[in-house]
Order: sequence, then structure tokens, then C-alpha cells
Amino acid sequence: MKNIIWVFIVVLFPLSVLGQIKTIEVRNNKTSHLVFYADIIYADIGDTENFIISYTNNILRIKGVKTFNETNLTVLTKDQSFYSFIVKYDENPRLNYFIEYTDALKTINQTVSRKADIISKGNKLDFKRVPTSYARPNTATDNIGSIEPTNNATPTTPHDYFIETNAPNNTSNIVFNQKSDSKPTTKNLSKIKANATNLLGKPNMYDYIGKRHGDILLKVTGIYHSLDNAYVVYAIQNAGAIPYDISYIEFGVRERRRPKKAAVHERKLSPVYIAKGDITRVLPMQLNKYVAVFDKLAIPSDRMLYLELVEDGRNIDLEILYHKIAIKRIH
Repeated sequence: MKNIIWVFIVVLFPLSVLGQIKTIEVRNNKTSHLVFYADIIYADIGDTENFIISYTNNILRIKGVKTFNETNLTVLTKDQSFYSFIVKYDENPRLNYFIEYTDALKTINQTVSRKADIISKGNKLDFKRVPTSYARPNTATDNIGSIEPTNNATPTTPHDYFIETNAPNNTSNIVFNQKSDSKPTTKNLSKIKANATNLLGKPNMYDYIGKRHGDILLKVTGIYHSLDNAYVVYAIQNAGAIPYDISYIEFGVRERRRPKKAAVHERKLSPVYIAKGDITRVLPMQLNKYVAVFDKLAIPSDRMLYLELVEDGRNIDLEILYHKIAIKRIH
């Protein structure tokens, strides 16, 4: 009898492990995010016609067009944990997945002790505190800051009934793309910083370009262009009673008319500089203003500029017909 019991345990144990494979739900106009404990070093999806993926540090983004076919997603993280997922289209997808160590099918490097320590102690990392400043792939890595509000952000003039915390004299920023071939020189970077800081204090060019999700509003208030750089001024406004912590903001260009039988074609844009980029918390009844600086930006009429703002449980995807709006020239 004992032998029979052991046979059942041996046979059913692999099935229980396989039963832990998560199913990831996606949709074409929403981005699903997978957050891992360690940085991602490899990711692959089986169906590249209907689904697309990209990742930055420990966050993987995935979208897909409507299809009845499922596919598989494979991820290997820096701590040598190997994950496998089923991916399918859903009209109402879950948008955020916080992946546990116990979800890994295998840890390739058995000398990694962190996983064993966490499981044995029953501890879990707090994924509510997702790193808030990310270097793009193949770019320089910046120190990842805390999501706590900065103490040097001094409220200035009111914006309607909101408090705007972006005085031009506050010059804390994040710089991206330091390994890019188009890396700004010290002189050019100083000019870019000066222009961006100056634009923070200018009146809004637009008051009609925005997207709301609950109490949070993401809007673009101005676009400027010099001979070499584009400056996109955007604001995040919190009308609620709960602080809003920015997990991630992405810029890119996508097609206006998305094909039905192919994945969504997107090209991500990496800012060379973001003014106020280290202010990642939007307090209640507050408006935060930022300036993202890019290399020369020309978008054809069949493409759109988009901004995607991500916070736990909420995504705001703002699309802009770049060729139809007024763009002001600056020196």
C-alpha cells in the first residue's frame, strides 16, 4: 500500500508543478506587465505574428491582437530562474502580474541562495515598491531611486485647484541614453537642461490633449523643437485623496491603423533627458510637470506619438496625432 502511495506522489508531483504555469491575458490596446524579482536577461514568445514583447530591467511588457490561438512565453532572469507562461487574448485582460520565486519552473544555477532563503523564511519582497527609474535597453544604468516623494519639491503657484510642484529652480533630473551614438556633449546637455527647465515655467500650449483614468490625468501641455532636439512637456494630475506612485512611463511611435492579422508595430523612443524625472510621486490634489527631451523627432502622418503611464493596477495610454498639432520653435 505504501508503495502505491509513493507511486501516486511521484506521478502527480510533476503535474502539480505544471499546474502552476500562469496564463497571461493580453489585448491589442492595453499593455500587460510582468514584474519579476530579478532583471530579465532573456525573453521569447512563440507567436511573433500576433503578440509582441519587450522588457526593461525586471519588467516585461506584452501585447497581442485578437486571436483564438494561445502561445508560450519563456523568461530567464539574472538570478538564473527559468519561467514559462501561457499567453492568450482576452477582451478584459488582467494588466499586472507580480511573479513570485515559486512560479519558476527551475533555478538553473543551484548556488543561488536568495531564492531558498526567501522561501524558507516565508518572506516576500514588496512589489508595491517597484523601481521607478529605468534605463532603456542597451543604455547606461542610473541609480534606481525610491518612490518616496522628494523633499526639495517646493509647491509654487496653484493650477486651478491643484498644487504644481515644479518650480524652475529645482533641477533634479534623470539622464538616459548615455551609451547612445547621439549622446549629447557637455555643452549641448547644459543647453538642453536650460531649455527644459525654462519650459517648465511657460504657460500651456495645449489644454485639450489628455487621457484620464479615475482620478489621474495624463496630458501633454506643449511640444517644442530646436534644430537638434524635441521637447515634450507633459503633466500628471491627481484629483484623488491617495498618492499616485509612477512605476514607469514609456514614449514611442505606433501605427495609426493597426493591422488585424499582425502584431502591433511600435518603436520606442528613449529620452536623452527628463526634467523632474526623479519626482515619481503625485500627491493628492497635485499636478506634477515634466519635460522629456528627444533627438530630432519627425513622425509621418500614418504614425502617432504615444505616452504610456503605468502604476500598479492602472495604465494610461495617451496617443497624439503629432503631425496635426502646433509645434513651437525654440533656440
